[in-house]
Amino acid sequence: MLSDPTVPLLVTEGEKKALRANRDGLACVAVGGLWSWQTAGRPIADLDRIDWVARETVIVPDSDVWTRPDLIQPVFAPRQGARGARREGRRAQAPARP
Repeated sequence: MLSDPTVPLLVTEGEKKALRANRDGLACVAVGGLWSWQTAGRPIADLDRIDWVARETVIVPDSDVWTRPDLIQPVFAPRQGARGARREGRRAQAPARP
């Protein structure tokens, strides 16, 4: 799954949600919190195991993201980083606001 870029990937905030998504047939990885995909401003090494080239990726945060202004920035931060990645054929997508 991680090495097949034709499979859309969900990135969820929370391991239990990722386990459930995978059990339901959705390719999903978890981060412990919205900023947990990075350390010292760089993506964590575990993300290198994923083939991101031409992969559709959807960030799925907790439902409180739209009621807490401090959480809006980390939802869109990976997308900002993906602008450069788009040159390599990758695409990131943040969730639509309910």
